[in-house]
Amino acid sequence: QGHVQAQRNLGFLHSQTIAGVPARFNDFEEANFWLGLASTGTPGKTDPAATTEKIHGVLTPLKEILDSTTKGSDRGERIFMRLCAGCHGFNGIAAYPAAPSFAFGERLTKNDTELLQSIQAGKNLMPSWGNTLDEELAREVLLFIRTQFESLASSKPENMPNIVLGPVEPTDGEVLFLAFCSGCHGRNGISYYVNSPSFALGETLEKSDGMLTHSILQGVETMAGWEEILSVQYVREIVSFIRTLEPSFKNGIASELRGEPELYFRFRPLGERGREWDGADPMAK
Repeated sequence: QGHVQAQRNLGFLHSQTIAGVPARFNDFEEANFWLGLASTGTPGKTDPAATTEKIHGVLTPLKEILDSTTKGSDRGERIFMRLCAGCHGFNGIAAYPAAPSFAFGERLTKNDTELLQSIQAGKNLMPSWGNTLDEELAREVLLFIRTQFESLASSKPENMPNIVLGPVEPTDGEVLFLAFCSGCHGRNGISYYVNSPSFALGETLEKSDGMLTHSILQGVETMAGWEEILSVQYVREIVSFIRTLEPSFKNGIASELRGEPELYFRFRPLGERGREWDGADPMAK
């Protein structure tokens, strides 16, 4: 019925990432199908598969793709969309934290031999595709991954659109953090909410940059996603700044506390109800 969360749940059910799910339900092709639908669908739509051309890579029968006379990166792309994108993301941003985000360069520093070994023999929770993809097909998938994502991973941020802040220097992750994140996580990295990580205390910083970027873009638990507001490049700038908050905090009184920014967003966590905000409305400035 087009319920994105239900599609995502089914993907995880079949993905061998949830403890206690019987082994008979492990089906990585099925997991990729549902995670693929979830990552491109739109809540409320009765037919999310029709909302984007890329999802047809998931829906196309695998035999039809493998038998295609089109070789090289083009066929590699179709195989990637069919077998890999549900976990690694259509845009290279992983659908769940256990998978590398190729758009951020994760795993792409490995040589071709090692990556081909991972594709064909599997790695950690990633299944073996050796019975499905021979060496030629696996190389075509790897060619697409390198062609599509290596340049993106090394690219510099583009100019940020003037949403509410006016011109912002593309390397100023601090300005972006203060405007979009400090309303929950605190100007100096000590959060205002019990369930909101305090980056100054190192909370959630054990996660990779790709995992943190994914959380910011897609949202996690009571935190809303920012993918409609902030570009991937600018979220990466925010993550880089977040990494500075813990060492700054440990520096103690030698670190200067940040004052209130001129303009910033202030939130309740999703679903929270109760008393009104205390103090002045920051958006009234």
